[in-house]
Amino acid sequence: MDRLSFDSSVRSSLPSLMGDGEEGGGEDAWTQGMTCGLLMSDLKEEEIDWKKRYEELEIIMMKYQVENARAKDLFQKKVSDVSNFIQVLGLIGVSVDFL
Repeated sequence: MDRLSFDSSVRSSLPSLMGDGEEGGGEDAWTQGMTCGLLMSDLKEEEIDWKKRYEELEIIMMKYQVENARAKDLFQKKVSDVSNFIQVLGLIGVSVDFL
């Protein structure tokens, strides 16, 4: 399974893992999104490398936090650009009553 499919698989199971929304949480949520195509319930407890799985989820969550920070920065830049544009319009005498 490629990295994009893995990310998508984990992303779709995150609400369940966190216990949010209608899907709830609990042990069944951990059976979703295995990258090898097997359900975790098909594996014996000692076969699951929980530390590795946790580290993988931490990496994915960090990527989403970075992506979120970038999106916030971009949004703030766009707001600043629009604000500057409105100020320039006001300086040249263009009415900005549409806001």
